[in-house]
Amino acid sequence: MADLAREQAQALQMKSVAESDLKSIKTAYTAKIEEAQAKVNGISARIQSGLEFKNVRCIIANERPEGYRCTVRLDTGHLATRRKLAQEERQIKLTDIHDPFVAIALLLVDDETWETDAYQMPVRQDEFDALRLLPDVKMLDLKPTRAALESGDDKKKKK
Repeated sequence: MADLAREQAQALQMKSVAESDLKSIKTAYTAKIEEAQAKVNGISARIQSGLEFKNVRCIIANERPEGYRCTVRLDTGHLATRRKLAQEERQIKLTDIHDPFVAIALLLVDDETWETDAYQMPVRQDEFDALRLLPDVKMLDLKPTRAALESGDDKKKKK
C-alpha cells in the first residue's frame, strides 16, 4: 500500500509539473501571438491612413537655385521640398564660409510645386560624399573635360 501511495504521489507530481509547463508555454505563446497581432495592427493602421511618418536625414541647400531653399533626402537623394527664401535669409554673413562646389548632382524632384522631374544642383564635397552612392543620383563633373573644351573651341572656329 505504501508503494502505491508513493507511486500515486509521484504521478500527481508529474501531472502538476506537466500542467505547470503547459501553462508557461501557453503564456509564452500568448505573448508571441499578442506581439504579432500588435505588429499587424500597426501595419494595418499605416495602410489604412495611406501614409507613414519617419525621420529622414536631409541636406538643406540654400540659394540652389538662387532665392530658394531645397531639402534633399539622404535615403533616396530626391529633392523633397523647395521654398522661397525670405529676404533676411538671403543675407550672407561674413562668418559664412562655404566650401567650393565639386560636382553637379542630377536629383529627381518629388516636390509637386516644381514643373520638372529632375534638377541639376551644384554640390559641395560633404554633400557629394553623402549622395554619390545613392542609386537614383547621377553625378556630373563640375569642371569641363579637355574634350568638352576642345569641342567648344571647334564651334567657335566654325562661326
